[in-house]
Amino acid sequence: MLRTLNAAAARRWADLALALLTAERDAIDRINVFPVADGDTGTNLLQTARSAVAALDESDCHTLGGVLRELARGALAGASGNSGMLLSQFLRGLADQVPEEAADADGALFRDALRGAEERARRAVAEPAPGTFLSVLGEAVAAAPESQRLDVVVRAVTRAAVKALAATREQLPALSAAGVVDAGGRGLVVVLDALHAVVCDGERVAPDAPAAGGGDPGEHGSPSTSASSG
Repeated sequence: MLRTLNAAAARRWADLALALLTAERDAIDRINVFPVADGDTGTNLLQTARSAVAALDESDCHTLGGVLRELARGALAGASGNSGMLLSQFLRGLADQVPEEAADADGALFRDALRGAEERARRAVAEPAPGTFLSVLGEAVAAAPESQRLDVVVRAVTRAAVKALAATREQLPALSAAGVVDAGGRGLVVVLDALHAVVCDGERVAPDAPAAGGGDPGEHGSPSTSASSG
């Protein structure tokens, strides 16, 4: 278990999030029905994440603050679609709360960074709807405990995000009619689950990718118990 997040761990998080979004792109595209059923949320999230990781790979950052800033810069430069824009604002909010010279972040600092990330993402949407990326993010951040331990904070946040994602299907008529969870919210869960795997010894807690239509979104397979951190 990691008690703090440092530059190396943040790089592993970025790489694993990109790998998981690559694996789930088609599944997320298939459940994209809100606000428009154009089937590109997974693709947009992946393109944004690729841009973020590319910017980081081209940099020479040795601090956590520097890594987060490069990820945010790359994500903002390559943000694609509404979901990509929200992901970029999430990363920008994290970066804004962590000093560039900061070598690492404990649970308390990371909790504050998550709060900043939610605020930043929420400001980017004029009229937030329930059952979306922002709903999942809000429930996740609200669940962050007052703990100095990074693993305790990340575990609580990720589990809350998984639960909030399952609830999105009942929060929007379009999702209820299609029998799916929110695609953008699923993308956020994937990103947080990647962090959970890095911080908590490879353990993942999110269910497998949801199918398009029918079934409980919490029952599409069992959570993975391990994941590569590279």
